[in-house]
Amino acid sequence: MLEITIRRVLPCMEPRLRAWLQEGNRHAPEVRETFVAGTIRVEKARLVPTGERSCV
Repeated sequence: MLEITIRRVLPCMEPRLRAWLQEGNRHAPEVRETFVAGTIRVEKARLVPTGERSCV
């Protein structure tokens, strides 16, 4: 089964999200172990600019 989730991220939160993604990359073997336990095969994240500037 394929599941796709799209979330809006406020521009002011982007640095925090990028840091969290980098942390996951640094711990890739442990992250993969949790995927196997949860039957996840692949997970990808993409940041798509929308031009939105508000951080309210």
